[in-house]
Amino acid sequence: MGIFKGLFGGGDKEDAAPRSLVHPKDLQINDLVKFGFAAQTGISAGDFKVTEVNTYHFSADKEPATIFTLDGAEGLFFLSLREESGNTLLELGKVVLPEQIEQIFPWEQFVDIIEPDTGSQHTLERLTEAAPDEFAGWTAQQYCQEAGDGDEAYFHAGDYRGRNLPEDKDACEPFDYYLMVSPDRLHALRIMVFDGGRSEAILLAYVPLNKLEEMWPASNN
Repeated sequence: MGIFKGLFGGGDKEDAAPRSLVHPKDLQINDLVKFGFAAQTGISAGDFKVTEVNTYHFSADKEPATIFTLDGAEGLFFLSLREESGNTLLELGKVVLPEQIEQIFPWEQFVDIIEPDTGSQHTLERLTEAAPDEFAGWTAQQYCQEAGDGDEAYFHAGDYRGRNLPEDKDACEPFDYYLMVSPDRLHALRIMVFDGGRSEAILLAYVPLNKLEEMWPASNN
């Protein structure tokens, strides 16, 4: 009987080694994470569950980006990894709605970024010295444009780590994107415009890896 178990992988569950999780790049759905104290409202000292793993391929990047959706007491956030000057940073994302954008940035400046024929050298200035409390730690005083005016990207539902993206464009959702980055490169604003005019804006903050204090694999929690 033991021979058949060995051949077909039917051993007892307690014999299987528990899955280890030492780097956020290896997160999977249902894993749990805990952040330390951070400047970003909603993330600081928060516990989250990974509920989705999706893939974005931005034209400016050679490799597709894996985006983890985090669900916690303060709502949904996004987590990815970003290489900057040889260092790996956590890219934290928070959706910002149109009525919230008007509280943070001049609406005319924001609209100009995505208007056709307005070029790709836009700047964006925060309305006040500090952002509203809801967005504390998520914004910078000033941004300059790094992508836009025809830059394309593709959204692929699901996790494509370790496998090729489908070549069939009908298997993904294309969109145009615009990226505004702060001078210190610690904050950004990504605007995505999909077919039909639907758009989404995400505030991005870049923090050190050690802000993610603990991780628990789903198989072990």
